[in-house]
This record gives sequence, C-alpha cells and structure tokens, in this order.
Amino acid sequence: MPSGSISASQVRPKVVGRANEEIELAPGGASISTVAAPVVQRRLAWRDGMLSFDGETLAEAVREIERHTGVAFEFADPSLATLRVGGFIKAHDLQAFTDLLDTNFDIELQRPSQSRARLVRRAPAQGDARRD
Repeated sequence: MPSGSISASQVRPKVVGRANEEIELAPGGASISTVAAPVVQRRLAWRDGMLSFDGETLAEAVREIERHTGVAFEFADPSLATLRVGGFIKAHDLQAFTDLLDTNFDIELQRPSQSRARLVRRAPAQGDARRD
C-alpha cells in the first residue's frame, strides 16, 4: 500500500450528533447517547460565567473554584472532600461558594492568605438545631 494511503478496514463510519445528544469516542468506535435538557443547561452554564454542581464531590467543586479564582484550597478534615454539592454560582464569586458551604454544610472558609483557603467544619453553636 502506498505511503499516506489507508485501508478499507481503517475507515470508520460517519457519526452525527443532534441537539441533546453527546458522542463518546473510544478506540472501538463511537456511541451516541441522549442528554436530558437540564444536564445540557448545567454543562453550558460556563457560557454565562457560571459554575454548576449537581452531585459532584466537594473536592471536584473546589478544583473548579481554584481554576477560576486562583485560590488554593485545603481541607481541615479529609472527609469534607467527599461531600456531594449542588447549585449554580458565578465562576469567580468566592463569597457565593463560601455561602453555599456555610448554609448547606456548616463549613467555613478560613483565609490564611489571599491565595490560600482552608475549609473547616464549623462547631455547632449551643442550641443549634441543625444536624448533619
């Protein structure tokens, strides 16, 4: 076979995706699956400068926040990293992220410096009725 040629066994069929579908490419071929409209909306939130979380671990969410804010996070307790989070926030709005964690998980953000943040579970206040 001449250089630069391909054999018939190397030719793959054309794959076309439509609205609300995603194509996953793998060495054995491609697969198409339908994506629910709310999932599409979450995945495209970045176009409006938003981050969307829907069951990601806190560790995954923190990586996204770090990428957008430049602030490096650490967990005071490693078990915090496994908590599941959900919600929409502006990508560069560290205060909105802090509020989300405080409201939903009693986690406070400590700032040892402008470029670092530490996530700490807040000790329950006397008479606090919230439970984990």
